[in-house]
Amino acid sequence: VVGFSQTRDAKGKIVDGPNAAKGFASFQQACSKTYAPGCTHLGELYLLGIGTPADPVKAQALFAEACEAEDWYGCHLLGTLYETGKGVTADIQKAKSNYELACKKEVPQACQQLGTLYEKGTLGTPDFGKAASNYKTACTEGLASACARLAKMEENGRGITKNTKDAISHYKFACDAGSVEGCLGMALL
Repeated sequence: VVGFSQTRDAKGKIVDGPNAAKGFASFQQACSKTYAPGCTHLGELYLLGIGTPADPVKAQALFAEACEAEDWYGCHLLGTLYETGKGVTADIQKAKSNYELACKKEVPQACQQLGTLYEKGTLGTPDFGKAASNYKTACTEGLASACARLAKMEENGRGITKNTKDAISHYKFACDAGSVEGCLGMALL
């Protein structure tokens, strides 16, 4: 989709550059033609106010449409809205459901968010075993920040068997992929 080149920098981060309005129009067209990822990315632009005024309610509707059409990253983003209450009434169970769906469909960010909910006890009592399991899934799918979180749990034997060798390996992977948390963990281990 042409919109990517107009709304993202060289590292893939969403930016409000000189062509953001054109990118917005491209995603709008893609979404209107029932291209679910186009709806997800259009929702991101509405959420962040890039190429258009910010409208989290509209973003929520687009993420829901994309999720319904099986764009799993849209489900993940819908989960973040339910977790934070941005554009919707906060509902941690809906956040969890969307994260679980997206995680099962290999969206590592959703697995990491699910792990965080379990680790922090947002769903009730902290469940470090489930946190570690979700971080491991996200790490296996290449998400550096999840590898750093998994390494911390391995280092401390929290929710997973203490394993310094695995912790070092996961910290190194995370650090090599640009995670400051991974580099710091390696330095302190």
